[in-house]
Amino acid sequence: MDGKKKFFVITAVLLSLSAGILYHHIFPVEPSTLIKKAVSRNISSYYLLIETGTFANGSELQYSIKAWHLAPHYYRVEILPHSFSWEEDSPEQIFIFDGKSTHIFNPKLKDYYRVAAPLQNEGLPFLLCNFMESLDRARETEFQGEEIRNNEKFYMFKVIPEHTTYNHARQDIWLEKRTLLPRKIIVYDRFDQPRQEVVFKDVAVNQEISEKLFQVDTTEGF
Repeated sequence: MDGKKKFFVITAVLLSLSAGILYHHIFPVEPSTLIKKAVSRNISSYYLLIETGTFANGSELQYSIKAWHLAPHYYRVEILPHSFSWEEDSPEQIFIFDGKSTHIFNPKLKDYYRVAAPLQNEGLPFLLCNFMESLDRARETEFQGEEIRNNEKFYMFKVIPEHTTYNHARQDIWLEKRTLLPRKIIVYDRFDQPRQEVVFKDVAVNQEISEKLFQVDTTEGF
């Protein structure tokens, strides 16, 4: 390749790269497109391990949550201490929804009762499919940029929910770029003060989960 042709090839490559960079800045990530792509993903089952903290009156309450879902209607949610031991700590509360009722059990107190109502709160992050659908219905979604943490890439969004409350006026949400699944959520009140922080320590979707996990046997204690 002679020098003149080589010059034009290099110039063409640089112009292509510049055009790509310029396009990225002029046309940033469209939030609705990413959210719809995330929501449209078919999730038939999932397992989550979440660490969360709620803030009120200058104090913080921290706890962990393990959650399982098996489509179409099975849910199991376990509430544990924030820094729990897999071998020693039993859940403080267990919620199981079997398609008809929500069963609530306190293993330490051996206390059990049933509520003839499903788990419905779409803002609860451990109801992953409901939560993702609520993003699609959000009043406002604003792309905040990209972030790299521990060699993982994330999209960051500012979200105004469809229905706001005093303690839940907006959310900052980090979606993992590769999977478009949530990895961190910060909830703010109407005075823009943080009220809750949720960190997804483990997210596994569409893996085999046995229906036995959602069976209710009060004599054996779930």
